[in-house]
Amino acid sequence: MNIYEFINIIRKQLKWLITLPIIMGLIMYFATGKQAKTYSTKATLFTAITSGSSLDNLGNNRVDFFASKTAYNNLITIINSRKVIEETSLRLLTLHLMLDSANASVISNAALDELNQSIPEAIKKLVVFNDQEATYKNLRTFMAQDKSNYLYGLINFDHPHYSYKAISSLKTRQVDGSDIIELSYQTDDPALAYHTLDILICVFLDEYSQLKVNQASSVIAYFEQQLRKASAELNNAEDRLLSFNKDNQIINYYEQTKHISSQQEKIEIKLQDIVMEFEAAEAILARLEDETQSRYNINLKNKEIIELRELLIVVNQDIASLEIRTNLSEELSAQKTDLLSNKIELENQLRHKLDSLYFYERRSDGIAIDHLLDNWLQTVINYESAKARLLAMETKRKEFEKLFNQFAPLGASLKRIEREIEVKEQSYLEILHHLGLARLKQQNEELMANMKVLDKPFLPIDAEPTKRKLLVLVMAVFTFLFTLLGIFGIELLDNTIKTPSRFEKLNVYPLAGVLPRQTKQKQDWDLLFGKGLKTLIDRINSKVITSDSDEPLIVQIFSHQEKEGKSYAIDQLSKALLEFNHKLISLSFGDQEGQLPKEKLLASDYRTIIDGFENYDLVLVEVPALADQQFFSNPVLLQSAQLNYVVVEASRNWSKADDFNRKQFEEQTQIKASAILNHTLAENMEELIGEIPKSRSKLRRFVKRIVVKR
Repeated sequence: MNIYEFINIIRKQLKWLITLPIIMGLIMYFATGKQAKTYSTKATLFTAITSGSSLDNLGNNRVDFFASKTAYNNLITIINSRKVIEETSLRLLTLHLMLDSANASVISNAALDELNQSIPEAIKKLVVFNDQEATYKNLRTFMAQDKSNYLYGLINFDHPHYSYKAISSLKTRQVDGSDIIELSYQTDDPALAYHTLDILICVFLDEYSQLKVNQASSVIAYFEQQLRKASAELNNAEDRLLSFNKDNQIINYYEQTKHISSQQEKIEIKLQDIVMEFEAAEAILARLEDETQSRYNINLKNKEIIELRELLIVVNQDIASLEIRTNLSEELSAQKTDLLSNKIELENQLRHKLDSLYFYERRSDGIAIDHLLDNWLQTVINYESAKARLLAMETKRKEFEKLFNQFAPLGASLKRIEREIEVKEQSYLEILHHLGLARLKQQNEELMANMKVLDKPFLPIDAEPTKRKLLVLVMAVFTFLFTLLGIFGIELLDNTIKTPSRFEKLNVYPLAGVLPRQTKQKQDWDLLFGKGLKTLIDRINSKVITSDSDEPLIVQIFSHQEKEGKSYAIDQLSKALLEFNHKLISLSFGDQEGQLPKEKLLASDYRTIIDGFENYDLVLVEVPALADQQFFSNPVLLQSAQLNYVVVEASRNWSKADDFNRKQFEEQTQIKASAILNHTLAENMEELIGEIPKSRSKLRRFVKRIVVKR
């Protein structure tokens, strides 16, 4: 299909393309004549989700768009949630039930009358005048009793003002990626539209705030509980450490063990020095006593000297026991001073006692007795002093060894307790840290949940423009498109022969001529008939003129099916051929008046059928259709014709039966026929005879010249 055929199809069906859209548009216009008026109101909320400051991202300008998108989706979902819409519906109903009379700023008279007529008395009794909150609670309690009461049906069915379906038609959108949410609602009552949106915003803000704060409060309560538990465990561990230190007399275990180790080392070193000093004094003392006894026969172990030595030993022991102490009180310091004085006095007494034993004399070895006794006395003093200090240091070492043995196993237990305290302390601090974050999060949620109503709902005055014109236009446009698609669908599905080119593609008969279908259009039909049959007329005329036989030229006209226009074709041929002054006769076989009986087909030739056979130049014979079996009853008669033409109706399909009849005809008669395409539309003849001569406007001539490049 080319563009010219496309335009031609539209031109032919233009009346339907114009009429049907107009009819459907008018139907839509009258059908939408009683549309109810609707009133719309809007409000905007500033959420501060994306650009607002929060306590947990101070100084951080990065925006998490995924988190922001999720937050906006959550917010819009909460707005459209059943809980919010149900509470809005009940509070709106509460507001209207509290009215004593109609108030145009709250609800229209018609809507209030409809409500009062439909509301049962049981619901009216729930109203507490001058207490809107108590009335709302009564309605909420009544609705929750069962699912068959009036309020439950009012919200869940199709009421135009209070049902979930009506209020959920609320539209919510984020304005151009900003922090602003726009809410819009429309209904048939301006006051209802305003109050519905106003109540819904209040319900949503309260629900959103409680949801965010309660969520953070649950987290805080959990961490506070865990903090109390961790604190109790930490206190128990610290109490165990305190009891352990008290039971084992520990002030600072690590310093004490360090001090014990240091003191023990010092005692060992000092003990070694005292042992060496004691052993040296002991050896010297033994030598001096032996020498004194052997050389001077002086007894240094008499009773008085021994008593003084024993007293001196006691005093030295007391002094040694005081000296090994690190810190002495004033009383002990005074006691030590007295002991030192007592020691000096005992030493002097021992010295005077030795002086009274013998007088001074010299010996042959050159050593004076007084010098020997002085040495003995000094050695005795040193010996007794060293012995006393040695005993004291041994006692002190045993005390430190006992203390060391006591402290050594305490370290592991103390370390275990301290490690337990450290773990519990870390756990306590971690929980305390998370509690602080949770409280910060709670403050941040309270800050973020505090949305601001940027534009409050307004009471609409003018009704929204109806979509009547748009619906009419859409209906007309869609009707036009569907009609156009239907026309081209039918055209594409049309398998009729229709045009000469389609017939030639069938490759069944050579095309000899075309007969147009006459319509009411202004056409030069004689010209169309002449051009359509020109080739056929010329051939027949040429055969007649050039024939050397005295017998007329016999032309047989037949068809595959009945009523394909054989008589019509013979009439048109007769008119055209008579112009050449040929003597012709037209015959037809059939049961109608003026037709030859079909039995004549059994004749041997046309001489026996036609009277005055030799007087004619041309005989046009209409024989029965191929579908009629009598057509094949006398092949000899059929073969006597010089020209054979089959008339094919252009408005029908070519079927397999046609192919079968054609093959049977050709096999039995050995005749090759040509075709006359009958009842062809004038515009479909252009591909065979050229442009159809008819009157056209300048615009049509210009368009056609552009389209077909002529």
